[in-house]
Amino acid sequence: MPPPHISFEQRKGLALRLMALPLLQQHEPRLLQAGAASELQILRDQIGFLAAKATESLAGERLDSKLESMAGELRARVRSELAGRFGPLLSPLVMQLTTEMTQVSCSTCSCVANAVCNGGENDDTLVAGGGHCIRLLRQLFDVALAIAQNAFRHYLPAVPLPTVEFSTAHYNGKPHDIPVAFYCGRQDDV
Repeated sequence: MPPPHISFEQRKGLALRLMALPLLQQHEPRLLQAGAASELQILRDQIGFLAAKATESLAGERLDSKLESMAGELRARVRSELAGRFGPLLSPLVMQLTTEMTQVSCSTCSCVANAVCNGGENDDTLVAGGGHCIRLLRQLFDVALAIAQNAFRHYLPAVPLPTVEFSTAHYNGKPHDIPVAFYCGRQDDV
């Protein structure tokens, strides 16, 4: 059984944020130096708005279709900033992000022929075998795992490495039955 991952709806919102993060970091110094801090913040706010909105999309709506429609909506939402004083500086960032958003293909990502994520029971298998929508998280996990395994081998060479799997699932309850005085977790307001 593949490791569990966050829901399909959550992946839709997360995918946009994960695409935007490295591009925002790449362009931010240039935009801030030029004095476009407020325009950059407007873009960040619009990305956050669309990412939140994506989590409420229609059940079964493909991620690639959702990202493509969000690319058009993002361009429309920052149209005045693109036409403004810092438009020529902001435009490459918006163009890179919206191009990346429209190039996502669920069919290409899928590890199973004629199957894409749809919120169903096979999603965890599909994400484990592909997961392009959360690729940045997987890359960060792989780096952290390599560092941990190297430290484990160095400091505990006689002990076999434990099995570790990438999972984006989260739990709000106590994660085990071992009695402890406290545990870390989060409970959302109802």
